[in-house]
Amino acid sequence: SRFPAGATVVFKVFAADAKTQSVLKADDVRYAFVKIPGQPNVKLTYVAPTERNGTNFTATWTVPANYPAGLVKFTTRFQTKSKKYGNFVQVPVETSQLTIVK
Repeated sequence: SRFPAGATVVFKVFAADAKTQSVLKADDVRYAFVKIPGQPNVKLTYVAPTERNGTNFTATWTVPANYPAGLVKFTTRFQTKSKKYGNFVQVPVETSQLTIVK
């Protein structure tokens, strides 16, 4: 959860339709990205989930050298082709939050 400038953060996201309980696939999604303050959106890419990894979308972000230290208040955003929306924000537990350190 703590990364210095220059480190690569890997986002692993599980996404499903809450109503139908079906796991989202690439063909189900209009867009999926990680929104990081002060940065371009980071596109999430579909990967076939396995029982071991439990994720179905992933992205990487290299922390810029000049990114400020502290908590990164990122969110993930999805829209399905059927116009359903999904967002995720971090749980407010320090050890579970993305933090940039010097």
